[in-house]
Amino acid sequence: MKVSLTIWFVLIFLLISACSNHREQKPLTQKIRVKTAPVVRKTIAPPLHASGILALKDEIKLAFKTGGIIKRIFVDEGQEVKKGALLARLDLAEIEARKNQAQSAYRKAERDFKRVSRLYADSVVTFEQLQNAQTALDVAGSNLRIAEFNLKHSAIYAPSNGKIYKKLFNEGEMVNPGMPVLIFGNEASGWIIKTGLADRDILQIQLGDSARIQFDPYPNQCFSAVVSEVAAVASPKTGLYEVEIRLINPSRPLLSGFVGRIDIFPSKRETVWMIPVESLLEGKGMTGKVYAPADDEKSVRLIEVQIAYILDGRVAVRKGLENTSQVITAGVSYLDKNSSIEIIR
Repeated sequence: MKVSLTIWFVLIFLLISACSNHREQKPLTQKIRVKTAPVVRKTIAPPLHASGILALKDEIKLAFKTGGIIKRIFVDEGQEVKKGALLARLDLAEIEARKNQAQSAYRKAERDFKRVSRLYADSVVTFEQLQNAQTALDVAGSNLRIAEFNLKHSAIYAPSNGKIYKKLFNEGEMVNPGMPVLIFGNEASGWIIKTGLADRDILQIQLGDSARIQFDPYPNQCFSAVVSEVAAVASPKTGLYEVEIRLINPSRPLLSGFVGRIDIFPSKRETVWMIPVESLLEGKGMTGKVYAPADDEKSVRLIEVQIAYILDGRVAVRKGLENTSQVITAGVSYLDKNSSIEIIR
């Protein structure tokens, strides 16, 4: 009986020991299947990003030289006009009256000067009186020329062939001198966008640098452009340097006022390492981290990189990938520094 009990105790002990040893065995490490992409070394220009409003190169705000009531506007918005066409005219009643008044004053001054000249020749008046008559005649002549000039510029004419883009006033409204009445443009002059760049960016660009522009009405199309003007002095209002971008033969219809997103590609180039954006694990400011296969291609390396910019779904890395030929793109979120990997070819 005692022998049987002893045997049972031994069997139970062995069973418990076997189970304990089984529990203490460490599971095999599971390999994570990943995909990789090559690190491409390029020498390119980092683009500068900006935005601006589309306008014609020769977009002019037409105004009257003098103020008054608008009598007629002969054009509508969007209408094509020829050079010299009459576009708008003020009510000329007051302006013509001023011109007639100046003309009468000039005729009187002319008569006075002739009379004083005859009297001076007869030694009846002094030389000073002759000079005063001459001065009065000169002043009256200047006033007449001003009145005639104002009368002439009480109408607006088309400066060249073009189109009326906007009417800012209507007939019968009062307008002050120099206040824009019509916005006129000539599409033959070309389309431009003006934008402002900070001092750290303006030194990177020069005339002739290439650019591309996107507009919301054409979300899947980029328009080629070139830097046509670069300001040498910052704007006192904004502190930015104004840059003019000229579009090159746009293939789609455009309208003044479109908002454009601009990428400028400076001539100054730098060497960067291009990787897919999905390989970027995390980022803070201009730094980020990526995983790359180790030399044995079974483990991973976590690399900190310095980001230059992101363009077209690719990250340009300025520093950190000098000795790396490939980075992990698929499966990144499952990795840590102790992970074992299997690269899917």
